[in-house]
Amino acid sequence: MSKVIKSLSNREQSSTLDPPGTPPGGSLQRTIIERFGRSVISGQWEAGTVLNMDDLALEHGVSRSVIREAVGVLTNYGLLESRKRRGTIVLESSAWNAFAPDVIAWRLDDPQQRDEQFRSLVELRMAIEPVAAYLAAYRIDPEQGKQLISVAEKMIELGASGRLDRFLEADLLFHQILLQGSNNDLFLTLNMFIEEILAGRHRLGRMPFRTDPGATDQHLVLAKAIAHGDPLAARAACTYIVEQAAEELNLADPTLRALHN
Repeated sequence: MSKVIKSLSNREQSSTLDPPGTPPGGSLQRTIIERFGRSVISGQWEAGTVLNMDDLALEHGVSRSVIREAVGVLTNYGLLESRKRRGTIVLESSAWNAFAPDVIAWRLDDPQQRDEQFRSLVELRMAIEPVAAYLAAYRIDPEQGKQLISVAEKMIELGASGRLDRFLEADLLFHQILLQGSNNDLFLTLNMFIEEILAGRHRLGRMPFRTDPGATDQHLVLAKAIAHGDPLAARAACTYIVEQAAEELNLADPTLRALHN
């Protein structure tokens, strides 16, 4: 199945700085979900705390239905649990859905958990993306291959000019096309985690003022390797890019490279 992902120009209408998968902001419902979720993630609400719906509604000046809906979302995330005759309980971190985009974003926003969350995301990325690049070199649609090269060339231009917002948009699109090109639906669903690494670095000020020309050029090397059907070169280039991202986050780890040696 071939599919060319929407172009960079079409992505400019939407913000790439919000956590991937996050519902549109601004609504009262979203505000309460954010407030409660961060209270659990940060430890302000300790595990085992019993929450009273009436008290929460009064404290936050909203209806019980708004509270119930927020609790429902956070229950799906594994942050809360409703128990008969006890009420709503705050759960231990071991129960949290580590793959929920909001949980990832909230943990990145917590200074106490940020580095550990980035490390987990980088390791997940290293385990998946170089393999996806290897497969894409065999499977990518020719039109997707051309688009990948075009986006990589745009990244070089934007990186050189210091236009980091636009560079991020191009970077997100590049890695989405790469995963799509692997023709593996499960890999594509992991795009949100790669997006959170890229967007999270930007949102939290963990990107350099100017992009590393070597890392940016390597995206073009990767794009050409995939488009020209060279799986080993594609995997090597992708591994380099992930390692470089880890170094920029001060998370360089020699054991990461061993995953693809």
